Amino acid sequence: MYGTVSRRGPYPAGGTEHISRLFQTRSQSECRGRKPARKNEKFRPRKLSTGDTVVELLTRTKYSLTQTPDKWPEKQKGRMELLFKMYPKIKQSYDVVNKLRAIFRSKTLTKETAREKLHDRYKIVNQCTIKSARDNCR
Repeated sequence: MYGTVSRRGPYPAGGTEHISRLFQTRSQSECRGRKPARKNEKFRPRKLSTGDTVVELLTRTKYSLTQTPDKWPEKQKGRMELLFKMYPKIKQSYDVVNKLRAIFRSKTLTKETAREKLHDRYKIVNQCTIKSARDNCR
């Protein structure tokens, strides 16, 4: 009763062949493919000329995009120049927004000159390559 083992189940008779084939295919597939890009080295992001990484640059310039350039400190001006050099679309959208700000902050504009400046701004926005700026203008 205990001495014999019945060979019932999904395996064919002599059942060790399929197991050895499984290990062979597994070892072949582990050898294929590209080697990993890094070999247990710590990731070090690229530093920019200001000493910041790209992520640090974006987070440190986020607040400055809501201000006019005359309110930026010297260090921030360098960061903003670098940001605008790396991302020209941000520069383009910042200029569009800054021109609108200038129209509303000007205290010497009359109704007619403000209308003319808004019309000029409308033309600039329509020439803009940023789709969301054009859509917001309509």
